[in-house]
Amino acid sequence: MLDLSSNQLNKLPNELGNLSKLKSLELPPNKLEQLPESLGNLKSLQSLNIETNQLKKLPESIGKLSNLKNFQLWQNKLEGLPESISELKNLQSLDLVDNPIKSLPDNLGKLENLRRFNFETKLLDKLQMAKLKDSLKGTMLPQRQLRGILKSF
Repeated sequence: MLDLSSNQLNKLPNELGNLSKLKSLELPPNKLEQLPESLGNLKSLQSLNIETNQLKKLPESIGKLSNLKNFQLWQNKLEGLPESISELKNLQSLDLVDNPIKSLPDNLGKLENLRRFNFETKLLDKLQMAKLKDSLKGTMLPQRQLRGILKSF
């Protein structure tokens, strides 16, 4: 585990990607505006907490984190997610609350093991909500949560 919480970091070194056996990375709260592409090299990573930062986008390499199970992104400035997010086949929990997300990838249904998905729908238009509803049918989200998403539509 590597805990870099509360260090006022605004950048991470590319060498971070060399920590191939790292299982957990804690980065809240800092001032990170971007993540290095080398983050995708952390093949053993199971938990990634980047909440309460200044991220506007995620690197495409995020989809290479094949063992990632828990991904915390709340309180950033994300307006969307990269398409590669759907490659996180082991992802069980995704938290996007308190981000100005305006669109989500159509292929979120590929996250077959997703059991917990937290986000705010108020910025998504009706077309985006319809796509989200359809794409999430392939996940393991509890019916209760799926109904909650549909009610907000």
